[in-house]
Amino acid sequence: MKILHTIASANPVGGGPITAIEQLARVHMRWGHTVEVASLDDPSSDWLAHFSLKIHALGPSISSYAYSRHFVPWLRTYGKNYDCIVVNG
Repeated sequence: MKILHTIASANPVGGGPITAIEQLARVHMRWGHTVEVASLDDPSSDWLAHFSLKIHALGPSISSYAYSRHFVPWLRTYGKNYDCIVVNG
């Protein structure tokens, strides 16, 4: 199964939700699944080079609602490539 987790930010400094995603991903990958993350982070963020999962940084986001005009078009184009999309909020 190919799983996509979506999250406002995958920056590890934020802890919490992204840490949970990484822990779940380890288990899912042991079971043979593929796990990727789509976030609204700025693609030029330095920490992305060291992130443990394949990540699609679709930001930067604007406003406190974590909006990016790139997210919905990307999801419409590539969402069909995943068996399961998990919205983490």
